[in-house]
Amino acid sequence: MFKAIDIKATKRYVSPNDPDQEKPTVFIIGAIDTCLRSYIDNKCTRISVDKKSQNRDIHIDPMEYSRMVFKYGLKEVENFFAADGTTPLALEMGTTTISGTPYSCITDECIKNFHPDLIGEVAEEIIKYQGLSAEEIKN
Repeated sequence: MFKAIDIKATKRYVSPNDPDQEKPTVFIIGAIDTCLRSYIDNKCTRISVDKKSQNRDIHIDPMEYSRMVFKYGLKEVENFFAADGTTPLALEMGTTTISGTPYSCITDECIKNFHPDLIGEVAEEIIKYQGLSAEEIKN
């Protein structure tokens, strides 16, 4: 049996690459609903058609895709510090309205504090988090 995505549920994620596994940075991630996922997919995909041959070229921008998933799927972060290693950084949150629905998101200025590889890793976990469970796949 399939189950609905719980949009309000969150999960704690610790990167296996965190250099301090005793006091790691914890990412609190949440699911991305279908409308928001469609919006992200559309923003990150470009389709062009050659007028002569009618060949289609589809291009997906993986960094922008990861950045947008991270922006909307990361809900909180614990034990994350500024470059000096002593100043704790909290997420700066904002709101974006997409198709009439307000979505909470991290500000673009805040995203600049995260390494691109870490954004990609956490974004991948956000996408995995809302996927089908092993039980749903089995059925």
